[in-house]
Amino acid sequence: MKVQNVTIAFEGAPGAGKTTAVQMLAKKFGKKAVILPQLVLPQYKNDDLFVSKQYLDAEIKKAAKIRQLQKHYQYILLDRTFFTTLAYSYARSKLEQDYQSHLKLIKYFHQLDRMYKFPRPTRLFFLFVKTTKSLGRRVNYAKSKKFKRWFDPTFLKYFNSFYHRRIGFGMPRPIIIDTTNMTEKEVISAILEHL
Repeated sequence: MKVQNVTIAFEGAPGAGKTTAVQMLAKKFGKKAVILPQLVLPQYKNDDLFVSKQYLDAEIKKAAKIRQLQKHYQYILLDRTFFTTLAYSYARSKLEQDYQSHLKLIKYFHQLDRMYKFPRPTRLFFLFVKTTKSLGRRVNYAKSKKFKRWFDPTFLKYFNSFYHRRIGFGMPRPIIIDTTNMTEKEVISAILEHL
């Protein structure tokens, strides 16, 4: 018997509370829910179009996993989607003024999407957090080179602006929640109002 399911995705800048929200919802929904965590790939020395394509390639396996889980769980909780890769590429292109690489990534995304038909969430939440709060919540990671971009206020501004400007790619309109001054319980309550 096919389970009626809701696929809920969370996007946003680091420190906004995405992973915490996913974990709290999973606890609330119990055995009816399953989490698909964010993609973790090998650490690359470069931060370029090649690396962004690797993240989109990894979405192929994730798409198959989502389809499989949808047969068995009522709630599929996604800690980020392909949208994160597109937002990251957008922010990098703005910072480096290299718009061609972002356009190439979008073209590559559309090619993959035609071939693999990436599943879209039923609900898409963008958890917004002001840059100063984002940086403060993640101070323990500030010295790590692999997170360098995530501590650049200008990069974060561009990253966040992608979600405010870019509705498309077959995604539902994002539900924007500003978590800057909210407690974890307040964030979950705000999310549940939209489910």
